[in-house]
Amino acid sequence: MGPVQALTGSLIMGGGIAGMHYVGMAAMRLAAVTRFVPLLVVLSIGLAIVFSGAALLLAFDLREETKGTVLRKIGSALVMGTAVAAMHYTGMAAARFVPSTAAPNLSHTVSISALGNNGIVIVTFLILGAAILTSSVDRQTQAKILRLNENLEQRVVERTRQLAAANEEMGEEMIERQRAEEALMEAQADLARVTRALAMGELVVTIAHEVNQPLTAIGTYAGYCLRQMTGDAPDLQKLRGTIEQIADESTRAGAVISRIRGLLMKGTPERVKLDINQVVQEVAGLLRNELARSRVSLQIDLAPDLPQILGDRVQLQQVLINLVKNSIEAMRSFWPRDLLIKSAKNHDEVLIQVQDSGGGLDPQQAEHIFEPFFHH
Repeated sequence: MGPVQALTGSLIMGGGIAGMHYVGMAAMRLAAVTRFVPLLVVLSIGLAIVFSGAALLLAFDLREETKGTVLRKIGSALVMGTAVAAMHYTGMAAARFVPSTAAPNLSHTVSISALGNNGIVIVTFLILGAAILTSSVDRQTQAKILRLNENLEQRVVERTRQLAAANEEMGEEMIERQRAEEALMEAQADLARVTRALAMGELVVTIAHEVNQPLTAIGTYAGYCLRQMTGDAPDLQKLRGTIEQIADESTRAGAVISRIRGLLMKGTPERVKLDINQVVQEVAGLLRNELARSRVSLQIDLAPDLPQILGDRVQLQQVLINLVKNSIEAMRSFWPRDLLIKSAKNHDEVLIQVQDSGGGLDPQQAEHIFEPFFHH
């Protein structure tokens, strides 16, 4: 409570006490004229204001409990009682009653009996008791609210501590997960390198096998030509056809040998722009004999005007070769054996589809075919 608020409150309370006294004095009816001493009247009002201000300051300072609260409350009550008593007795000392011959006007007066006095006392004590009771209930309520607030603050602090610990644990788990992901990426990179090495070795073996077939055919056709030429009446028509077959097989063997040479000479994949339809036709030519031995009917459906793709020719061929071989294995127990290789355009990309007439995979297994280390 600041000085301005204290001064305003003391003026209102002191004015109330003085007003109550002098209104009560004016309400008296007696055969006399009342005269007041101005100095004592001013002094009585001043005492009421000063003591009221002191009582207000003490009352507002006692809102929080301390060791001397009880004594200070008693002092505040004494000060307030002194203010009332000092004002009343100073006001009475300021009054002078001069006898008058005129009879007083008693038309609006009342007579207070002993019962009325007792009623006033009883009502006063009831009001004081109600004030004390409500103050006690309010104090208990405030204490309960304070305890609830303290419990709530403790719970908030505890929950904050738990959240901080959970966040710290989560951060450690994220760090461990990141480390695990990095280790997994390194393992996948190693696996990719090993897979590429194995794929290149398999491709070399496959192409070498493809070289062996045309060379064997060349030897067979050459022996037939020699027998025809050393005979008495060689069949020139058959001899010409056989020589053409020797030329075709030689061209095929040369292409395969060039591919093996290029594969062995380059250490890293060479990404160039490729015509995917041409790659499909090359794979079909390389696997022609194996498809014939397996009695698989191959159909090729190539879409025109496909965009060129950026990639390694050998890798793409190996992917298609593996897909075709997997399809051949899947069709071992089925008849007829039909294989379809399609190319199509999808926006700026190229799609390659290898479709066979096999029974396919179980749906649960099909969901995991691209997972590492999955075996069918």
